[in-house]
Amino acid sequence: IESGYIVYVDNSIITSVFNLPYSPIPYSPTPNYTITIQPDLILFVRNPLSKYSCIFLCTSSIRKLLYQTGQLFMNCQELLKKYSQEWQAATVHPFLNECKLGTIQPQQFNTWLLQDYLFVVEFTRMVGRILTSAPTSHFNVILSGLNALQDELNWFKDKATERQLDLNTKKQSTCTEYSDFMNQLTEMPYPVQATALWEIELAYNQGWQLPGEMPLPYNEFANRWGNPEFTNYVKLLEAQANEVLKTASTTVQNQAEATFLNVARLEKDFWQMAYNATN
Repeated sequence: IESGYIVYVDNSIITSVFNLPYSPIPYSPTPNYTITIQPDLILFVRNPLSKYSCIFLCTSSIRKLLYQTGQLFMNCQELLKKYSQEWQAATVHPFLNECKLGTIQPQQFNTWLLQDYLFVVEFTRMVGRILTSAPTSHFNVILSGLNALQDELNWFKDKATERQLDLNTKKQSTCTEYSDFMNQLTEMPYPVQATALWEIELAYNQGWQLPGEMPLPYNEFANRWGNPEFTNYVKLLEAQANEVLKTASTTVQNQAEATFLNVARLEKDFWQMAYNATN
């Protein structure tokens, strides 16, 4: 929610809010209260017929009520804030830190490269299927991602050749689980698919950016997903996900939330899979 976002609510909603346990102020039956939701989740309530106003923390109970009544909608930033620990685990990992330090072992990095290639193959198929559910207004952004994926797959082949690696390798169990998840994802409503697409791309965007400048040869990999163009692409995916989450039902929003947690877990497990590789 942007700063200063105003919501006009009727008496029934205000009654529900202020009848919650430990209400910060008593309810006064006056219509057209104004609620302002700030980015730090502070609720500002003003009665236009009174000189009194109230500022208080937006508790989970109140936020749930506002979701249910349509006064507040789930969005991507909400998910990142609510599940900040899970997101950090998905994007900050010893594998990436050791790439930054130049101490990652060849077997660890090569395992990641091979398994990530196999992942990207399935991810490309997933993005193609998402087009069958997406509104046409979202096509340009999604298609631009597909074009980039074609180049990415060829780039992976070049990197494998440089390292004398065979891409015709078996998926490890973590990669298989992630692939199965992506295959099943396109059976979900489009807002869930859009949320997952944004999150998967953001995980690599932030994961490779957060450690900072990396040494050779890992800087090429970091720059591929941490560059400004890719960052802008992820922001466009976020805007599209927010657009459809805003009008999604509570059930679909709950599905998107569960999917967010699942992707975060799978991202963490994928890094760990590569990090666990030994000679």
